Amino acid sequence: MRSDRAVLLLGSVILVAACGNDAPPTTPTPAPAAFVRVDIEGPTMHYLGPVGETLQLRAIATMSDGTVSNPMTVTVTAPAAVSVNISPATATVVLKQTRQFTATVTGTSNTSVVWKVNGVTGGNTTVGRVSSNGLYTAPRRVPAPATVAVSATSVADATKSASAQVTITR
Repeated sequence: MRSDRAVLLLGSVILVAACGNDAPPTTPTPAPAAFVRVDIEGPTMHYLGPVGETLQLRAIATMSDGTVSNPMTVTVTAPAAVSVNISPATATVVLKQTRQFTATVTGTSNTSVVWKVNGVTGGNTTVGRVSSNGLYTAPRRVPAPATVAVSATSVADATKSASAQVTITR
């Protein structure tokens, strides 16, 4: 039996398409050049096209034995955008004391973050330190300026981050 539906996720660029008992497709179906390009190599389809939308394409493949497949619908869905939120968004921390921050990452199964203080991974003795689980420890002396940024950057998408403003007091 030949598969009539396939799902392709934008951003992952490849899809292993079920071909049932038929020989794997060997040539792509022509598509409008300005719209998409799907190359099929064995049971793998490579998609090059617009990102950020859901598309439904009709495809016909020529099998290695020369037979033509039934038309199949290929649904192309853009992945959810990765976003990062940090809580609390502002805090005041006394010298040498701690404050717990929480990062929430959505749009990906990888919810890991890299914690930084003023852009320095893990921080330092001047601006304070932040552990891998978001526990900020204020420095021994009030830095100049007395407000620092504690940030969490997504491991899945390093262009996505959130930050909290922390004021350090005596």
